[in-house]
Amino acid sequence: MATRLIRLIGLLGLAALASPCALAADPGFAAQADALAELSWNDPKQASQGLMDMRDAVERDGDLRDRAHWNFAYGSAQEGLGNVSVAERSYRESISLAEQAKDTKQLLEAAYGLVHLLNIAERFPEVAEVASKYLLIARQAGDLENASALQQQLGRMFAALGDEENALNQLKEALQVAEQSRSAEMRSFAEYNLGLASSEAGQYELARDLLEQSLAYDREHQVPVQNLIVDLVRLGEATGGAGDLVEAQKRLEEAIALAKPSGFVYEEALAMTALSRLMLDAGKYADAVTASEHALSLLADDPRGSTRADALAAHGRALVATRDYPAAAADFKAAMQVYETKGKLDQVASVRSGLADAEAAMGNLEAALASSRRALSETKRATDLSRQRSRDALRIAYAVEREAAENEQLKAEIAAQTTKLNEEVRRARWQNIALSSLAVLLAVTLLVYFWQRRMRRELLSLATTDALTNVANRRAVLEYGAQQLRECVQRNLPLSVVALDIDNFKTINDRFGHEAGDSVLREVTQLLGAGIRKGDMIGRLGGEEFLIILPGYDAEGAASIADRLREALAKTDMSHIAPELRTTSSFGVASLVDCNDDFSELLRHADRRLYRAKDVGRNKVVYLPKFDRTQVFVRKAT
Repeated sequence: MATRLIRLIGLLGLAALASPCALAADPGFAAQADALAELSWNDPKQASQGLMDMRDAVERDGDLRDRAHWNFAYGSAQEGLGNVSVAERSYRESISLAEQAKDTKQLLEAAYGLVHLLNIAERFPEVAEVASKYLLIARQAGDLENASALQQQLGRMFAALGDEENALNQLKEALQVAEQSRSAEMRSFAEYNLGLASSEAGQYELARDLLEQSLAYDREHQVPVQNLIVDLVRLGEATGGAGDLVEAQKRLEEAIALAKPSGFVYEEALAMTALSRLMLDAGKYADAVTASEHALSLLADDPRGSTRADALAAHGRALVATRDYPAAAADFKAAMQVYETKGKLDQVASVRSGLADAEAAMGNLEAALASSRRALSETKRATDLSRQRSRDALRIAYAVEREAAENEQLKAEIAAQTTKLNEEVRRARWQNIALSSLAVLLAVTLLVYFWQRRMRRELLSLATTDALTNVANRRAVLEYGAQQLRECVQRNLPLSVVALDIDNFKTINDRFGHEAGDSVLREVTQLLGAGIRKGDMIGRLGGEEFLIILPGYDAEGAASIADRLREALAKTDMSHIAPELRTTSSFGVASLVDCNDDFSELLRHADRRLYRAKDVGRNKVVYLPKFDRTQVFVRKAT
């Protein structure tokens, strides 16, 4: 499954469709879930429906392994449908169940699914932590395919951060591991990813060789047409970069010829945009304008998409070459608006530099100078941000590896010291010699212990705190909740949890940009923290979803607190983040009476009520009161 998933990195296409007959071939839950996971890459809606049809049977009759496979498949389907937060929860649940079932293969595949999702969401610190942790497990288990897959994810993370050196180092090592695995498919994926990174780093000859090998594999194994189109586009770009413009044009025209009859609009637009850039390099300015205009016409229904922004930038540069400077400036400005919304600061700087050229050519020297200065400033900011994020990712990855190495070293040292002590005790003829040896061993062990403890404290801060909001991360809040549940059960005290989700958060990101979205998350956590007691805990589960642990509160008390928080959030003016920005949140409340001393069950009840709050109109609190256990109550917005 790792080989299937990794194909998505750098590709627009999907993996091959599994035969529906696989469902009948093996009646086991795990086999059925695996077949539906395959189906999810081409038809996630059908796969999701099939998984929901079997969910009750899996929960009732399935074992830990069956449930692990089901959650992984459901995460795959939800990812295909764009439900990122649901997909993330399912992948994490699959990891937890696979760990309990000691199913290492499924554990690594679920970990890969999670890392892939985090990489797409550009949550790079979490990518570094999760990928590094499970890469070590894959190596220890001798699972070379998953080891290569996870290391390729690390490579693509560094490539996205603009850290070419670390990206190439990771991807070259991943290719070596793939070759050792003797999996031709995994080697092809590793060649593709390394070729892509090499092209981005300007190593076009190497990139062309690797991408040609990957394309040959795909042709031989008849992968979906979308994959071939993207393969040809990336190969055409690398070939053009290597200076062979004629061969590059052939590759791009072949991609266009495949896309047109198949109706793959985005892939055709991608190829047309690449062809426009190639024609510009070849001095064929009119052809460059025509190609980019065609790309823009294909993407007319997606004015805010990144692919259209790329086409606008290419069209603008072609218009500059043909001296249509006003039209070029308009294209550059439109492209910048999209890139700014997507948070692509490096692309903004590049396009603004083109705008400065157009303004200078029109005689608007003052505007051109202002644009050039701003482009330089944006370039510096983008570079500084990428370097900082890359350093943070490296620090986390190294911390994970260092902890694992130190644990192994500590085990070895303790074993060695124990052996030495036993030998000395056996040889000792006097009691004082034996006692002295014991004292020496104790001193050494204590020194090692305190040194290890200090190192663990450094890592603990990274491992338990969400870097963006500075509240507890998912692992920390879930561990605290499980601990509080045990204590409240033992002491016969009430306990409630509140799951909340910021309404329409994707719209905030799309409309105001990811920086505004991050500011909203920080503002919300500050308001939530001010509204709870010192002994309560708030944690971020992922994305825009949070969890509050409330020891000592029953359902009614927790619902009152949730309603107070809901009202405070709804009334908060966030125009200091972006003009006219306001937001609301939906809440789901669950208490001890909803579960049998099982925190995961308690969390599921809260999660279901959260989504019930979404279904009944958002900005609501949904709970099950103590005085009436027959129906769910909804606190409505006033």
